[in-house]
Amino acid sequence: MPAVEGLRACGHLELSLSAPKAPRADSLQAVTRTLKHGPVVFAILVGALALWLITDVGFVNYDTLYGLVWGAQLTRGETPQYGLPIAPTPHPLVEAIGIPLAPLGASATTAIVVALAFIAL
Repeated sequence: MPAVEGLRACGHLELSLSAPKAPRADSLQAVTRTLKHGPVVFAILVGALALWLITDVGFVNYDTLYGLVWGAQLTRGETPQYGLPIAPTPHPLVEAIGIPLAPLGASATTAIVVALAFIAL
């Protein structure tokens, strides 16, 4: 079978009747890398909780509130009201956060954003 031999020589044909190969070392390294970051993520969450307990206060600023409201307007199919006399500069990322949080209501949305802010510290 010269055609098969030619394909095999070019690397286009590989026949194998052996058992499936063991998991690759790359996937094991990915799992190891993920486990190495676990303590860091835990430390960040504990630090955010400690900051919240120390300060006992957190609030959403003017720019963020407008962005969240504009995100909620987008979920209702409305055009955000960027032209208000005292409207801040639009921040698309805050609006993008406001879209999935809109169904949760105003108080839940602000609580989640404050929690994200503490985590970001």
